[in-house]
Amino acid sequence: MGRVGFIEAPAVVKEIRSHAAVAVELPNGHFLFVKVPKEHRDWVDRLKIGDPVVVEIATSDPTKGFLVRIPEKGGQNNESSSISETTV
Repeated sequence: MGRVGFIEAPAVVKEIRSHAAVAVELPNGHFLFVKVPKEHRDWVDRLKIGDPVVVEIATSDPTKGFLVRIPEKGGQNNESSSISETTV
């Protein structure tokens, strides 16, 4: 479940800009640069072009977003990496 003022959306990695930013494509075809939270910058090391991710997009500014989850590959029953699971 997302934060207030943000919409969660699936996306696909199109470009890895740095350890702090990733370019993704949304299902509607729009591209978005999303920030990677500081505590999860190690996620960028395992990302590849074409990987599915989940991003949060600000409702007040749809040009801004954050990487919130990388779904595990190989099935629906696997846990996914998530900010909400790792921080309290």
